[in-house]
Amino acid sequence: MRRFISFDIFDTCLCRICGNPHNIFFLLAREVLGDNACLSDLLDFKTERIRAEKRAIEKKESLNVNLEEIYEQCDFSGITSERKNDILKKELEIEERNLSPICHSLEIINSYRKNGNHIIYISDMYLPSPFLLKVLEKYGFWKNGDRLFVSCEENKSKAEGSLFKHISDKENISFSRWIHYGDNPIKDVINPKKLGIKGVHLDYSFSYYEKLLEESDISVDNYAISLSIGISRALRLSHNNDAKVGVAADFVAPLYVSFVNQVMMDARQKEITDLYFLARDGKILFEIAKELKPFYKTINIHYLYASRKAIYFPSISGINKENLDFLVDKDTTLPIQNRVDNLHIKLKKSFLDNNDYKEDLVGALLDNEEIRLELEKCLKVAKKTTLDYLKQEGLANNKNKCAIVDLRGTRKCQECLNALLEEEGYNRVLAYYLEVSTKSINPSHPGEYLSFVYGDVINHKSVFYPIKNKAFIFEQYFSATCDPRTASYTQKDGHVIPVFDELEYISSETKSIQDINTAICKDYARMMINSGLNNDTKIILQNTLKVISDFCVKPKLDYLKAFENLYVSKTQFDHTPIIKKINILDYVKNNTCIWFDGSMVYTYGDRLGILFNEYYWRIRNILKRFLRFSHQGKSKLS
Repeated sequence: MRRFISFDIFDTCLCRICGNPHNIFFLLAREVLGDNACLSDLLDFKTERIRAEKRAIEKKESLNVNLEEIYEQCDFSGITSERKNDILKKELEIEERNLSPICHSLEIINSYRKNGNHIIYISDMYLPSPFLLKVLEKYGFWKNGDRLFVSCEENKSKAEGSLFKHISDKENISFSRWIHYGDNPIKDVINPKKLGIKGVHLDYSFSYYEKLLEESDISVDNYAISLSIGISRALRLSHNNDAKVGVAADFVAPLYVSFVNQVMMDARQKEITDLYFLARDGKILFEIAKELKPFYKTINIHYLYASRKAIYFPSISGINKENLDFLVDKDTTLPIQNRVDNLHIKLKKSFLDNNDYKEDLVGALLDNEEIRLELEKCLKVAKKTTLDYLKQEGLANNKNKCAIVDLRGTRKCQECLNALLEEEGYNRVLAYYLEVSTKSINPSHPGEYLSFVYGDVINHKSVFYPIKNKAFIFEQYFSATCDPRTASYTQKDGHVIPVFDELEYISSETKSIQDINTAICKDYARMMINSGLNNDTKIILQNTLKVISDFCVKPKLDYLKAFENLYVSKTQFDHTPIIKKINILDYVKNNTCIWFDGSMVYTYGDRLGILFNEYYWRIRNILKRFLRFSHQGKSKLS
């Protein structure tokens, strides 16, 4: 038997990208008054629009007012000379730009539609039905034969329950054959149930971390964070809202888009003409920069194929002990060929089989004349091809002001690039980092780099301290890439092209994460610009880091699921799961996964996982102190 299925519109089928509905009026104020308007005027405009709606309701003595009735009560004369009718049209335009579909509701509707059920849309709203119909059509909700009822036109409302009775009479619908979906527990569940309609609650509220971001905000006006979490929520709901989408929308996009925007703002101020995003971590940052490029027209953006292996070796001044000590891996447990991975040389089997070289590998390399000559030959070739590549890409020049962009590091890559450029008489390059780690090297020149997080100043009392120990995890996940590592460069058909290391196995999980992170970040960048948030990204970046820090300490299980079946490498040669279901032995070993705290929650759930985690570390620290005390006591006795 066919049934009648009705859906609320706002926060059920469509959500506002700007988050709080009142943010529409802030965006409207900026549209009317201009980007250079002072905050006082913007907030006064917003307040007047809110008050006008209240006055319209009081005058009509009904909640069912329409947009024209609201604008009759508006008085913007002290703020702008623009006509109220023109402002009304702009409000509709901004509303349309700020509406985004909720994917899950559309799936429910299409499922009911396949079974031949009648679809009805119901809204307690002041916006006119032609506008709502247009947006429902735009996102695939509306089909011929559907019906739409709006409180301001029917003079009935869901809040009073009268709109359901009105529709029943008008459409000849039996309450017993009617199911209604909505986000409001009272309007959309309790009120229809009183009439015998089955009410179904759809909860599309802000996520735990979006709410936490808003609560952590200490700014006076609060609009930047409010708009930011609106964008994150809209992105979650417009995609299949799984764990990976949640992590991308609430953590990756606000952090990375804000970082890239801050870089481009600073670069424009410093009159930097060219930004080079370093492979591979920089791939997603480069994709974001392409979305922001129309708003930074004076800056050219490039993707530079580079890596430690490709850059470090050609930057050295010669083959000597000091330079090779810098390049050869000191981990004697690794195979010898792996330890010399950065030297661009393939050692013969006879040398590799000699275990005497393990301790003083650099000395053995220099003592072997054949190897030393081969290294000098490789260095000469590497210097030429690398410099040719930098010339081809425009980084090696004495005309433009260039800077590299990387996610995090010690600044060694920048120093090596500059050593190579200076050796040939080219200008040094500046650098931007999201984080410069505690092992960073001192700059050779003042003002050569800018970082937004400095590892050296984050102590154990800092709110960002939990991220410091988990930075590797988020670097691997947030910048997940399927691109191979650049090993060196070679000439081909008159061009210099990168030579890649043999591509290691890339899991479908990594590919999925890369695609989701990139898509969400690009959408976030576009929505951020449309919301006018490009001047407020510093506070978004800082507050997002606080929320990620909370995630490090008390991760939620539904977000942790994004890290399932994901293995990462601290070196090129090992693979360890980020999280796993832990067992008794794992408590002793504590090295079978990258994120032990997260694995506790992943194993035992939100509440028990956090509780077990807290007591586990307490007991572990007590045992450590006890063992240290016992050891000291034995030493004194002896």
